[in-house]
Amino acid sequence: MSKSYIPFNDFFNEDDDDSFLDYDAMLTQIEEHVANDNFVYFDPEELTQCIDFFLNIDEFDNAELINEYALRLFKDDTTFFLLKAELLIIRKNFEQAISILDSIEQLEPYNSRIYILKSSAFLEQDLPDKAISEFHRALYNEVDDPSAIYDELAYCYLSLKNYKDAIKSYKKCIEIDNDNVDAYFYLTEIFIKSENTSDGIFYFENLINLNYQNVNALLSIGKLFEHEMLYQNALNAYNKVLKIDEEHFDAISFKINIYKTISDYESVIRLYNKYNELFYPFFKEELAKTYEELGRIDEALEIYTNLHNEDQEDLNAIVGIANCYFLLENFVKSEKFINKGFKLFEDYTELKILKARILFSKGEMQEAFILIERIMKNFSMSIFSENEFKFAELLIEMKQYHRAIEFLSSFINSDAFNARLYFLLAAAHYNNFSYQEAYNAFENAISFSCYGYSDFFNNCLIAHTDDYFYDIIENCKKK
Repeated sequence: MSKSYIPFNDFFNEDDDDSFLDYDAMLTQIEEHVANDNFVYFDPEELTQCIDFFLNIDEFDNAELINEYALRLFKDDTTFFLLKAELLIIRKNFEQAISILDSIEQLEPYNSRIYILKSSAFLEQDLPDKAISEFHRALYNEVDDPSAIYDELAYCYLSLKNYKDAIKSYKKCIEIDNDNVDAYFYLTEIFIKSENTSDGIFYFENLINLNYQNVNALLSIGKLFEHEMLYQNALNAYNKVLKIDEEHFDAISFKINIYKTISDYESVIRLYNKYNELFYPFFKEELAKTYEELGRIDEALEIYTNLHNEDQEDLNAIVGIANCYFLLENFVKSEKFINKGFKLFEDYTELKILKARILFSKGEMQEAFILIERIMKNFSMSIFSENEFKFAELLIEMKQYHRAIEFLSSFINSDAFNARLYFLLAAAHYNNFSYQEAYNAFENAISFSCYGYSDFFNNCLIAHTDDYFYDIIENCKKK
């Protein structure tokens, strides 16, 4: 075997002022050395950076190749053994990964990276109890980013429905990093789901008293007030955010949602117009959707047409125009724009759903069902988003209640806290005469809604009034 030294700077990219390694060139050289069975020295720091690079872009084969080469050079360097364990976890070879980590632990019991990787392996195997134990060991031995560890701990506690410790963990995240937006968001969600909103309001009020410009705390307390249907209090919180940052998107959006909840559509329209230039064209599209909800189809159509004239390839505008013509029962023009949309994106699910709705409205049932089967294949059955909502709505509209129940139920494991999902599931069960299941689904829907009954119904209507759904709940109780 030959041995030669590669200077550290040889693999820096000269065009970037020696700030980035040329990872591809380094990989090519290592591949050549492996193919020729050469033993060539590289700086370990270079190798570590190169492995991390390929890990970050999910090129695990390349990361594995370089790491194995590094282990030939540095047989006693635990850094590369830890990377090997990480790669084994990615490959789901948990037993071998844990074995390596146990061996390293004997040599370096204070290395927190060992326990973080063990936690990762246990989480991948859906063993949150064991992961929690290893995360605590990592914290005991000090970590570079304790906030991230507490965030992972909170996730583990949530999976065990241990809301008390999940709340403690997210509070610790915020204590360490006051700007951790995700921690504020999930902590707010947990306060709601655990029916602990009063404790949440008290906690965020204390944070605001410590710093009246804490935007995250103001947004969180606003959401809790919304859940308690204290809408004026929520609006006051969001207005305080806007005094700190007059262009804060979330605060503006949350205000709009409240006005929708209390059916103050004049205020909704006013805010969309006020911030139109700032958030154009998104707010203009949302204004058009609001006009659709209010039955002001001609005004919605005018907005979509103007957006389409500005950009002939704006799919949102094309879908909007097609939907408006459908609502006006002008199926010929609706199909014209649907076809135009298909030319831009032939597999656009929202257009397919609208096409199926037109076929159903025209009584072309066989064609509608054929298209429904095609649409079903487009869904991943993981996240219940807007298209899935519209499709389930269509199935209920077509009185395909059993199929709607099957479709909606397939999302429960992956999107278990989605209020809109349970709302539609309740409607499907009710119309299918399965009243107990309908009542249970309504209870879940209301439990998981962050905004209380009124907004919940406002955002999930299926061409009925709020009173209709209250009647369903009462009927379900009786039956």
